[in-house]
Amino acid sequence: MISMQFNSYVITLLGYLHSNNIHRIHLESFSDGAAPIGMTTHNYATGHLEYLAIDVPWLIMHESMDLTRNISCLTTFSPKGVQASSIDFDKLHTENRALHFHDFYELTCVLSGSFRMQIDDTFRTYRTGECTFCNKKVWHAERFDRDCELMILLIQEDFLSSVLRMDESALSERPADRPSSLFRTLLNGDQASPFMLKKIYYDFAFKPPIDTCLNQLAYYFFLIVRELSQGTVPPGTSYFISGSFRRIFFLLENEEVTTITMHQLETSGNELLFFEVDQLFNECHGQISRQEIEDKTHYNSEYLNRVVKKYTGMTLNEYKKSFLMKESARLLAETDTTVEEVCRMLGYTNRTYFNKLFTKTYGVSPGQFRKSHHSH
Repeated sequence: MISMQFNSYVITLLGYLHSNNIHRIHLESFSDGAAPIGMTTHNYATGHLEYLAIDVPWLIMHESMDLTRNISCLTTFSPKGVQASSIDFDKLHTENRALHFHDFYELTCVLSGSFRMQIDDTFRTYRTGECTFCNKKVWHAERFDRDCELMILLIQEDFLSSVLRMDESALSERPADRPSSLFRTLLNGDQASPFMLKKIYYDFAFKPPIDTCLNQLAYYFFLIVRELSQGTVPPGTSYFISGSFRRIFFLLENEEVTTITMHQLETSGNELLFFEVDQLFNECHGQISRQEIEDKTHYNSEYLNRVVKKYTGMTLNEYKKSFLMKESARLLAETDTTVEEVCRMLGYTNRTYFNKLFTKTYGVSPGQFRKSHHSH
């Protein structure tokens, strides 16, 4: 599938991903709406836009086509572990996949071959050595070919921001020869019109000879998947992985070796309204009432409910609950705030009720969740 013109780490990464050296949880299929561990799909198979959410800071997916068995193979890596599944390629019906959007950023990198992505009403083809970075609000769907190997990184905004700030803590000042960060500029830019509210995506293409940069990209991914695949978690894993992610984004935004193209899509009135509601939840950390949302958007709750339902498959109240659970998980994973303080901050007066909701959402109690994320 991959020619010998590419340097060793592309071959090493693909060989490692296809080997039996990775400790995986094997699943039979992901054909019936089953999502990888750490991901939830709303509106699946309804004929409407699908809304994807992850409850982990990041998730890597390796997707490939096994031509000998005519199957699509998916391996996911996240703080929750490594999972593998597959599906008959002929049953995948990639042309009929519904468009989706999500509550995270998505970076798709083509290691070999090519694949098409539908973005709104247009189709774009990405080939070996090309990547695309989709904002949260970009409606899209992957249309896989039979000869592609992809690495897809799903990354939460808070985690991405912390990764991009790593150099600030490591260096007293930025070296003069280091270019400014495209990704930091995007996340910290115009506060009146934040990046997350824009239907924007960026394409990255390595300049010739592409094998040098593609090899670097494969090397950083190899370091991450190898770190996660040993069965036991070595000390310092979280810092090691964050550093590898930082180098991936630094490589992509280096215009000496990468051609960067921005695409901005048109946004409908209802999309803007949904984005506004979502932004209100983010600004208030979920602490906003239905009446306050009505006052700020100048729409009644019945109409707001229909709009949120259209784009997420959830009612406004369900969407708020989902947001509060995600916010509670973030606080438990990234801060030293006690469970009691998290309850109070997010408006829960009944600790038992909060524990029940959290356990239902994440499969473990708040205390166990905190311990698992602080252990490494």
